[in-house]
Amino acid sequence: MLAGRNPKNDIVLESNRVGFATFGAGIFVHDLYTGEVRKSLKQDVADSALLADYLPHVDVYLKCVDAHDVPAEVDQLHHAEAFITNTSKHCFLGPRDRKQLWKLLEMCEAVAGGKEKLRERPLMSFITCPTSPLRLIRDSCEIIVDAARTGTVMNILSMAMAGGSSPVSLAGTLVTHNAEVLGGIVLSQVTRKGAPVIYGSSTTNMDLRLATSPVGSPEMGMINAAVAFMAQYYSLPSWVAGA
Repeated sequence: MLAGRNPKNDIVLESNRVGFATFGAGIFVHDLYTGEVRKSLKQDVADSALLADYLPHVDVYLKCVDAHDVPAEVDQLHHAEAFITNTSKHCFLGPRDRKQLWKLLEMCEAVAGGKEKLRERPLMSFITCPTSPLRLIRDSCEIIVDAARTGTVMNILSMAMAGGSSPVSLAGTLVTHNAEVLGGIVLSQVTRKGAPVIYGSSTTNMDLRLATSPVGSPEMGMINAAVAFMAQYYSLPSWVAGA
């Protein structure tokens, strides 16, 4: 169960139930008042959270844009402050390291009314990404371990790129993707058996002309379908990216 600040926004991740999230993180916005295309700011994070809070078909919030007007070393803390105070829905965020994870938990405890209340109603879930191909770096491992110890939901999300950081074939990329996510899940479960995890994916193909990762390509849709089936095979909730 992913809890919102407002209980009416709670969502249960269960078999054959589909929910929707915002997607990020953009680095530019089209300013509605000036018509200017500019770098995104902390206020834009807050505004996107407020909009997501209003939209009934958005179930959980993931920051839509990055704040470029705050220090990069602590930007995730600023992001959390901006969206926690502007949405009553459950939130996802990827801490940069173990230290940020604990700071984010402290912020959530302040909102929830204490450590025990946060355990009962988790207001935020964490995301961490293996480094393709087939690596779990130290920061990711520490985030997975600490999330498991605190009972915080951990979305282990591969971002493999077919033809770039994984095999060019979709089948080969899914093998790499699965190994990366399962590696994180195993680390979570050996830390604390039964720790809540999500089988995540932002895996797509690489645009070989532009060296970018298209998140609206047909190949990504095919990968997402396969990822959802893999998660069902393991009896885990899944998270797939796309636009």
